[in-house]
Amino acid sequence: MRERDRAPGRSRDEHAATSAAVTGLSWVFFAIGVVITLGAATGMTRRDRGTSFRAALTKTRRSS
Repeated sequence: MRERDRAPGRSRDEHAATSAAVTGLSWVFFAIGVVITLGAATGMTRRDRGTSFRAALTKTRRSS
């Protein structure tokens, strides 16, 4: 990065740290969104099929 592209009064280390923090936070929020989306899709599928964790546990208890 050229000197004139940086904000005045900020060193390269400060700029790199800010960039790393923003990138890290965006990955965290992306991962949270993926987990929420997959959880919602799984919940909808289980509800449509009429299965639940309780039903799955009773099935495994009956079969053993």
